[in-house]
Amino acid sequence: MPNLDKAVFRYLVESLPVGLLFISPKGGVELVNAAMARILGLAEERIASARWADLFLESEANEAFNDILTETVQRPAERLEHRVPYLTPAGERKLLSVITAFLHDHNRSQGLMFIVQDMTELNAVYERERAAQREMARLHAERLEGLNRLSMSVSHQIRNPLTAIGGNASSLLRRVGHDPEARQRIETVLFEARRLEAMTKAISAFASLGPAKIRTVSAAGLLQEARQRVEASAAGRGKTVSWQQSCLKPEMRVDPVLFAQALDAVLQNALDFCREAELRVEVEVRPHEAGTEVRIRDQGPGIAEADLPFVFDPFFTTRPDAVGMGLTSAKRIMVEHRGLIEVASGPGRGVEVTMRVNAGPPDQGPDLGPDEQADAMSIRGPGEA
Repeated sequence: MPNLDKAVFRYLVESLPVGLLFISPKGGVELVNAAMARILGLAEERIASARWADLFLESEANEAFNDILTETVQRPAERLEHRVPYLTPAGERKLLSVITAFLHDHNRSQGLMFIVQDMTELNAVYERERAAQREMARLHAERLEGLNRLSMSVSHQIRNPLTAIGGNASSLLRRVGHDPEARQRIETVLFEARRLEAMTKAISAFASLGPAKIRTVSAAGLLQEARQRVEASAAGRGKTVSWQQSCLKPEMRVDPVLFAQALDAVLQNALDFCREAELRVEVEVRPHEAGTEVRIRDQGPGIAEADLPFVFDPFFTTRPDAVGMGLTSAKRIMVEHRGLIEVASGPGRGVEVTMRVNAGPPDQGPDLGPDEQADAMSIRGPGEA
């Protein structure tokens, strides 16, 4: 029976897909499997008949690998894991995962166990995927930059003739007298010229959106500034704002200027469609997985089911005097934050907008408090999102 147990144990050891090496307290190799010999590029018999110091420390080409063995022998630990380069005697370069474990029984050393896995191919696949992702990101950035330049150029080329059309239409309107038909025709030209000018400005603003510069900011400060802007915009229309706010997460990692634009776009949209004298808004900030979730609810007329799939499309609007780029810009800003924006609504039950942002990369500037956030956001007025 003991021989059977030994045969089964040996079979299990040789069946392992990873290299296994056991060193006795005296420094001799007591156990090695074929996978370890294959990974290290050494004969199994040579490993089994040698002391660990004679086997590994003679090679200066594998200093990092040797340091792990030496450190484990000199300072035993329960379990440590390392990734190190390794050069076989045949000159093949590998990346190895090395797990070391100090085995003991009632504080009495039983020896050291080394488990080694060849990560070379897996690492090569990972690096190829990373290179492909970097190339895709580069191509996407180039296409986006090209589209932005084209948008800016078209916007600039259209703006000059629009200015002439609008100016001449205004001049004609002052000279036409009281002819109702003529005035109506000129006013139509003037209205469409102004609307087209607003569209060119919206295109320029969208094309000017840059990458997010992530900072840690006060959530309450960010919302307070957004509230003041929408209240000022509402006051200009003879309306008031009822604001309910809940901050379950005190800080957010966002670009304060870009995220303020996204908030303005959502709130301005709610104000535009508010039919009452008071805009009622509920805002909630709470943790979400690795980032932050902001929910904005209004009590307005809601969005028709047929229109809901198109709310993020450029220039989609149901109002003749609007441009329809606010939510488009908000979605672009969420993409810059590696996040998303969702809209839920129905006729007569208001709109709920959910914005989620991830934690983001390390800060790209000093943290901003509420006062500094106000300075950063004041470059854009209400409704300019």
